[in-house]
Amino acid sequence: MGSLPDLHALTRDDTGQPCCRPGSHLPRCSHLPVKRLASASPGSDREASISSVKKLIAVVRSTPSSMGPSYSRQLLCRNLAALCLGHAISTAAFSPLLALHGSSASYLLAMLFSVAALSSAASPFILRNQSVERRMIIAYFCQCLFFAAHFYPTMYLLIPAYFLMGLTLGPLSAARVSLLMTLASKLYADEDDHVAGQRVALVQRLLRSLRAAHDVGLIAGNAFASFVLYKNAGLIPKPTVPPDLSGCGSAACPDTSMPSLHEFNQLPCGIDYILIGVCLGCCVTAAVLTGVTINRIEPTVTAADKQLDAFKRLRQAFVDPRLRLAAPMSLFVGLEQGFMYSDFTESYVLCSLSMDNVGMVFFSLAILQAIAGFTLSMLLQHVKRYMVIGMGFAFHACLLMVLVIWKPAGDDPALIYVIAAAWGVCNAVWDTLSFGLMMSSYHDSWQGPVAHSYIFRYSGLALAFVFHGLLCNETKLYCLAVALVLCVAPYTWLEMKEVRHRNQR
Repeated sequence: MGSLPDLHALTRDDTGQPCCRPGSHLPRCSHLPVKRLASASPGSDREASISSVKKLIAVVRSTPSSMGPSYSRQLLCRNLAALCLGHAISTAAFSPLLALHGSSASYLLAMLFSVAALSSAASPFILRNQSVERRMIIAYFCQCLFFAAHFYPTMYLLIPAYFLMGLTLGPLSAARVSLLMTLASKLYADEDDHVAGQRVALVQRLLRSLRAAHDVGLIAGNAFASFVLYKNAGLIPKPTVPPDLSGCGSAACPDTSMPSLHEFNQLPCGIDYILIGVCLGCCVTAAVLTGVTINRIEPTVTAADKQLDAFKRLRQAFVDPRLRLAAPMSLFVGLEQGFMYSDFTESYVLCSLSMDNVGMVFFSLAILQAIAGFTLSMLLQHVKRYMVIGMGFAFHACLLMVLVIWKPAGDDPALIYVIAAAWGVCNAVWDTLSFGLMMSSYHDSWQGPVAHSYIFRYSGLALAFVFHGLLCNETKLYCLAVALVLCVAPYTWLEMKEVRHRNQR
């Protein structure tokens, strides 16, 4: 609350003269006759007391607080809506590129996410010296340059563009979380009654909003890409698949003789320019929306924040035993998402369907991911987290087994959509569990843990795109199965430790 107000000032009248003499037990105002005070009723004394209390509360609220300046609830909610909308628009722009160019531009994407992992490590330093809204605006304009480079797809432009995108992706992700936590702290300070666990519950609600915005962006981006591809299906060349499907499914290897799949993974220029132009417009819209709508909100600075610098935050995150248990899960999330965008698209979707179905396949993934994420966030309030972990592990293990055994064919295209939708459910399970637990456990010192999480997640994406051109699909699926076991085991132990800690507390 800060320093208390001067209570002596509350005992003065409008002219600045004291109303009460020091040492007097009864209020004797110098400008009022004694007879009037003697004849005062108990009701008037009560009204005077209520007026004094209201005046005291007003002075306390106007006193500078250690929580920083206060803001109206309407302004904070407007900034939250602008943050979520900008995130949804940016995700809608980037998701079609991953789905349509994930296999053909795998090495460029590997470089992008490798640089993003390094920039995530530097995000605490960057955000310490730059405001959040300025960092977000710069990142959105860099995304505009990234998409503009695809109008002239030469290596001289694409390599710097992908490198620049990676540089901005880590700080952009951290800036979103930073603004979200700042809004949570201001909204928490605005509450009249602070009960135990209220701040954690508020952080979880805001995280669900940001997560829902991400899913809405995935749905919108893939829906638009699917619509454009469907309307121009006649212009898209069909990939030539071997009759025996020797290069499809888990049997596909980087050295297999299937040039047609790589050749037709690029869309015709007319269709590609439409998609790139709309994505570029989305990034411009996100930048303008952020600059016009999001206000500069001073973050809450605690004593611990003042004592720790950015390097100490990151170092503490890497030596934290709880984050060491959570790191394999973040790495696995990046690995499995990269596998879907590169290997699943090339070796399963293009073998049984065609290029114009890629958008619809990932649209089904995004739909089920959004539904599962919303349902799971509500379900976790009534169901033990161990049950959700077990169900997610069994579900994902079955999907990996299906991808190893099943060979895609054109006579059963519906199974492709089922696998993609089920994979979206697994994505929602691991994202909701891991990121939600981290933010609820580190809501007071989140800078280092957030950077730690994104470092491993982007590293997993970079490894998945590198392995796309190095390993056969069967080997990658077995590696994913081993990684699933190695990430679920320590994460389950982490959940058990957190439950014991909450019970003791």
